[in-house]
Amino acid sequence: VKSAGNERGHGGHARVRAAPGGVVDVTWTSSGFRFQDYLEAWYDAADDLSFTLSDPAGNVSPEASPSSPEVTAALGGNVCKLTLTEHHRDNGDNRLALTILPQPDAIQTGTWTLSVIGTTVRSREGWVDVWVERDRARAVTFNPQEPNVTISIPGTADTVITVGACGSAEPVRLAPFSSFGRTRKDGPKPDICAPGIDIAAAEAGGADHEAAVTMSGTSMAAPHVAGALALVLSHRAKTDPANQYNAQQLRQALNRTARNRAGFHHEGYGYGILDAAALFERLK
Repeated sequence: VKSAGNERGHGGHARVRAAPGGVVDVTWTSSGFRFQDYLEAWYDAADDLSFTLSDPAGNVSPEASPSSPEVTAALGGNVCKLTLTEHHRDNGDNRLALTILPQPDAIQTGTWTLSVIGTTVRSREGWVDVWVERDRARAVTFNPQEPNVTISIPGTADTVITVGACGSAEPVRLAPFSSFGRTRKDGPKPDICAPGIDIAAAEAGGADHEAAVTMSGTSMAAPHVAGALALVLSHRAKTDPANQYNAQQLRQALNRTARNRAGFHHEGYGYGILDAAALFERLK
């Protein structure tokens, strides 16, 4: 069980469509000091694309392409590395990895631009998805951003049950920060949502063993689902241990018993809201 992530609305994902024989730009705003910017651009293996990077001062890197897959450039006091991998071992698609280092100067503030050159576009849509790896400071913001397809890994994996966050009051309202699917390959994530707003629980790491803390996030929602599944697995271990449920069976049962289930997938709610009692009743 994995939390969906809290990335919706924070500008960490961009999506553009590669243009055959043309150039489209992905831009982001950089602010504050950090030790590294790391971005990944993923696209279909059927497409042949090339990339250049421009810093806020207008300096442009050499072109990273299938024939020149590794480029290192000094742009405005920053070392910038572009590495293109075709048929990546994770999924067979193509990936551009981009690293910007504060060497010798701090990473420049302002607008950076990744230019996508559509040498040959054979895929149906030609989508290029770009994500930034970042901490809570969120010093990099894409403009414009694409708020969908922001599920954090490994929540995009088929064998992971991915949980979004919602409120507990009726009518149920999705948390504004809860990451949206679908996945880049159009997989139906998240699977389900559970309460993740103002959740009170034991506070760790302090001297007061009765202390509690209230927090919000998809990391508060995922334990509801993990606990519900633990009850099911525990009961199964006592009643029919030779036929324990696997992840696919548990996911289907979660989806089937979800409250407000309409039969179709929603990018934020998944297939509905956790109903622990109905899940247990179905699988006991």
